[in-house]
Amino acid sequence: MTLQLATQWFPQVFAGSTLQREQRAARTRCLLSRKIHKKLERRHEEVAADPNTTRGLGPQR
Repeated sequence: MTLQLATQWFPQVFAGSTLQREQRAARTRCLLSRKIHKKLERRHEEVAADPNTTRGLGPQR
């Protein structure tokens, strides 16, 4: 039932061969993980730049 509704609401997602769907899913996962990675990098840079928050986060240099 859920799959049937999904195919009606988002036909472009389910169009094409299984390989094409797998490739689209892989591309989406890659984009999401890249976005998450960049957010974590930015947060790390902010924390590393703030001397008040670096205490207790590992060895100090």
